[in-house]
Amino acid sequence: MDPVLYKAAMEGGIEVVEQMADQFEVQLTPNSNTVLHVAAHFGQTQFVEEVLKNCSLSLFCSVNIEGETSLHISAREGHAGIVRALIGHGKTLEKDLESGIGATMEMLRTRNVEGDTALFEAVRNNHPDVVEILTKEES
Repeated sequence: MDPVLYKAAMEGGIEVVEQMADQFEVQLTPNSNTVLHVAAHFGQTQFVEEVLKNCSLSLFCSVNIEGETSLHISAREGHAGIVRALIGHGKTLEKDLESGIGATMEMLRTRNVEGDTALFEAVRNNHPDVVEILTKEES
């Protein structure tokens, strides 16, 4: 991943989003993390929201080398705002019948290489607010 993009995702530099939006799908870390994974890890809610404005379904559903979506990472880290943003974006994708049917449920049910869902990550790491959001969506 381009160091400028990584630093922006890590620090919340939203000015970079517009400049590099066309590169988000091809810019990966050595562990196959996308810009969404990086921003989710560092709790950069506003950055995630900006990326999601121009986000493709493939970027939204991307998994890293551990099979984790950005939802797994934000749930593990306890970033409830990012969890809400990702779920909300998934719901808007579902309105597009050609590209996003079930995007939210797909992300909620995706299991990483350990067999864990985002909900399990939130439970294991004691983030009750995130657990509440995820269980409400999964019901």
